[in-house]
Amino acid sequence: IALQAGLVFPDHSTMYETFAKKQINYLLGDSGRSFVVGFGINPPQRPYHRGSSCPDVGQSCSWQDAELPRGNTQVLFGALVGGPDRFDRYEDTRNPDSNDVALDYTAGLMTAVAGLKESTQKTKNVRYFGRWSG
Repeated sequence: IALQAGLVFPDHSTMYETFAKKQINYLLGDSGRSFVVGFGINPPQRPYHRGSSCPDVGQSCSWQDAELPRGNTQVLFGALVGGPDRFDRYEDTRNPDSNDVALDYTAGLMTAVAGLKESTQKTKNVRYFGRWSG
């Protein structure tokens, strides 16, 4: 949203872009830990996701596996967890409040990263969707 606001209000685009970068960097580890599974500093080990808490293929899996305190056996690389509460407290436990993963979380992060890349890439003669721009 901040990057789009920068397009609508070009006089403030630097401020909006800086805000977007800070938010993305926070999620990726500037807070001292990453909130993206399998990426960065101290990433989440116990996302609330039954399939990733199952043992390796060929072994049976049940909800009891999700209740074990160990880190998840299957790593959901790139999944964004729900993250900290409003007081910036986060606990890496398998619970839906802080460690739920969902496509809309991860899609929002990936869209923001792509938007940030596009907003900072000022290269001429880049081909977009079959047309030359620049």
